Amino acid sequence: MITRIVVQTIAVYKQKTQEIKDKYVINNIGFAEDNETYIFSLDKDTTGIIPGDMVENLSAQPEVLIENCQFGSFRGTMRLQSRSKTVVRNCIFHNSDISLLFTGDTTYWFESGPVNDFTIDGCTFNCLGVRFLFEDGVQHTENAKYYHSNITVMNSRFIGGTVAKLKYIQGFRKEGETPAPIHANLNVVVRESTSSINQNK
Repeated sequence: MITRIVVQTIAVYKQKTQEIKDKYVINNIGFAEDNETYIFSLDKDTTGIIPGDMVENLSAQPEVLIENCQFGSFRGTMRLQSRSKTVVRNCIFHNSDISLLFTGDTTYWFESGPVNDFTIDGCTFNCLGVRFLFEDGVQHTENAKYYHSNITVMNSRFIGGTVAKLKYIQGFRKEGETPAPIHANLNVVVRESTSSINQNK
């Protein structure tokens, strides 16, 4: 039995990398006789796809806006991940752990994809931990070296701790920092990434 669904676009990647093989439109989806195996009807031939290649739903990528919120002291982190535009504006973070976590996982949980357009504007981070931690969790290649991209932190206030730890990021910008009472170890740790940092533009 084949059931009609809302048209969605998927991308197929080479194994556990970010090397894209092709994009497809899902026309229909249903179940095999075992009632456990999905059957996809796609818009074109899938020659070249092999077991172990990774599939990502490119349509399930909402735009996100979080504005004028305050997050209290909690032991945890917030993970906001979408390829579409995401903005966190005029918010205050008091949590004791990582404020915003950007993960990547093509090797174990397969929970999330990268962010491609993320802006933090006018926020206050009043905590001693790492504000932004970018992890990759993917296999990097010469053709697909980076994972997350286009992250901007602007006009924000940092009180102690480490601003960010970057790994395999393309395009991280930090500018327009608002002075804070305590400036202890306000550093950005960069590995295998491209960044532009202007503390007080």
